[in-house]
Amino acid sequence: MKTWLFLDHWHIEYQDNLELCQGQPKWCPEATYEDPNFDHLELWPTVYKDQATGHWHGWHIGEHLESKLRRPLPKGEGPSTAVLMHTLRKDGFTYLTSRGGWASFISKPMVLKEPKLSINAQAPYGELRCQVRDMESRPLEGFSFEENAPFIKNDALDWELAWKGGSLTELVGKVVRLEFKFRHARLYALRGDFHFADAVDVTMIADGQPIDTTPFDF
Repeated sequence: MKTWLFLDHWHIEYQDNLELCQGQPKWCPEATYEDPNFDHLELWPTVYKDQATGHWHGWHIGEHLESKLRRPLPKGEGPSTAVLMHTLRKDGFTYLTSRGGWASFISKPMVLKEPKLSINAQAPYGELRCQVRDMESRPLEGFSFEENAPFIKNDALDWELAWKGGSLTELVGKVVRLEFKFRHARLYALRGDFHFADAVDVTMIADGQPIDTTPFDF
């Protein structure tokens, strides 16, 4: 099982109205610790993953600053440092979203090794759809946007992609492209057992020969 994090546009063949954004950790004020007895406190960055929620948590030192002057508070007017806690959504380092309205992109050719694909996405007020295309970017029958089970007003870390007209079992071992379109949504990651195919892979598959899917292609 692999996770495609959208750290750049390397695996995207075509895009329209697409924006790559950096994830923003959420501050947890209830977990902030202040100690007025210390003027300085040294803390190595600490990060751990919550297995139950899939979220990442981290701590760091923050200094109290005057909001206008952006300088440390005078000694005695409050604790000068505090331990702050932040949480980050699973796979939330970066995400794809639209610049306004609908956005879309088509992946580079890939070979499915297992009949399952899932996404980490967030669309509380929007929607996201996916369709499958062949090597020449023609939509495959049974795997169109219209036949895709839509991701509407939803938030999920592992939403399995499905289509009414076909099963991914039919596409295992074949070269395909995935096309996503969405609005008012964030796409964090794609999961599945797949391999991005190069020209050699495409030629070997066309000749009925096995391909080497062991190279690290992320």
